[in-house]
Amino acid sequence: MACGGFTIADLLSTLSALGVVVSMGAVGFDAVASRFTLDNTTRTIAMTLDRARVTAIARGHVVNVTFGAQKFTATDMAVASGAGILAAGTVPGPLTVDVSGTASFSPLGTVAAPVTVTLHRNAETRVVRVSITGQVDVQ
Repeated sequence: MACGGFTIADLLSTLSALGVVVSMGAVGFDAVASRFTLDNTTRTIAMTLDRARVTAIARGHVVNVTFGAQKFTATDMAVASGAGILAAGTVPGPLTVDVSGTASFSPLGTVAAPVTVTLHRNAETRVVRVSITGQVDVQ
């Protein structure tokens, strides 16, 4: 008397089909995660620049946002060395950053010269611009 059930061939074919579906999803997930990292880092930099501007206006001090190799720092220039750091962050390794200069916000919230921060990941690019009036825009 035969019992109803699945054969080994049924199980193997089902598992192999499932493996193909999962591997296709993993490729799609990598692209989404990559784009998320780029967008998230862009927003973090824009928020740091906005916070620096607001702090410069609120405190009546000059606040600089500087960019180095894979990092950025917002510093209140009127506070003693080391204690004036308002924010610091890193740029994840797969991203590269090009910056046109230091964003130095005056007590009025303006900058001496416009600043452009460009983030790259493969063919994708995001741009954060600080206008001379201190307005921060993400493109």
